[in-house]
Amino acid sequence: MRLSLTRNFGLLLLAIWLILTGLVPLLSLSFSGLRVLRSLGR
Repeated sequence: MRLSLTRNFGLLLLAIWLILTGLVPLLSLSFSGLRVLRSLGR
């Protein structure tokens, strides 16, 4: 059960990350920490 919760949490974080990285260029979003956050994903 514990592994399932961890895996689900990891997949949820991955989904959020992928959605945000897709929306940033699409909506031309910008904020001060964006460059740092995008470098973490590479």
